[in-house]
Amino acid sequence: MGRQRDLNRSRERILASATKEFAAKGFAGARTRSIARRARINEQMIFHCFGNKAGLYRSVLDKELRHIATLLESREHMSFATHLATGFETLCDSHDQLRMWQWEALTDQRSELIAAEERRRFLKAEAAQLQRAKLRGNLPEDVDAGLMLIASIALRSIPLLLPQLAELVTGFQSSDPAFRRKWSRFLKTLGDRIGRSSALPRERASRSAPSRSRERGGERLRPNGVSGKRLGLSS
Repeated sequence: MGRQRDLNRSRERILASATKEFAAKGFAGARTRSIARRARINEQMIFHCFGNKAGLYRSVLDKELRHIATLLESREHMSFATHLATGFETLCDSHDQLRMWQWEALTDQRSELIAAEERRRFLKAEAAQLQRAKLRGNLPEDVDAGLMLIASIALRSIPLLLPQLAELVTGFQSSDPAFRRKWSRFLKTLGDRIGRSSALPRERASRSAPSRSRERGGERLRPNGVSGKRLGLSS
């Protein structure tokens, strides 16, 4: 039992150190020697626990995806506005994985991404959450859930991905608490406007919906537009 506990502690230290190393240098630039030094363990322990550097990278991604998946489940019924702002605030606390994705974008895209299928499943689950929000009337019906997901990720992450852009436009560094408060308020306002716009077509449809039977070509129609005669219900 004690040996397993020590092994688990070593794994957690390795994962924490690897996250920082991959965020700082990307997959290609990271070295298992440096990760072992950060974690204060023997380098061979990395290979014992994770097989190789790719296995370690996959485990780092998997841990973060599972953490975010848990957060998403807890936010299932949040408004889109709160979802945006809360997502940004979560990334502010730790955006090492964003940096890992940035490094991937800068490298050769012809090779298959590590943990690509796991990431697809995670993103599909988040898109499905947005689709359910559409069905509840919390997002516009005519917006593609997958494209909305890309847009929402961009809104949550762009100040952290391009901090120089935030500073050039606003004069604030993206790490400045004042900027973060302003961006969170902006996301809440924008998300609220998007959510409110989804109710407009429904309200218009409700106002224009017939409340009584209509006449068409002398034939009586019920409020749903179906002919009573066709159903054998004409009076």
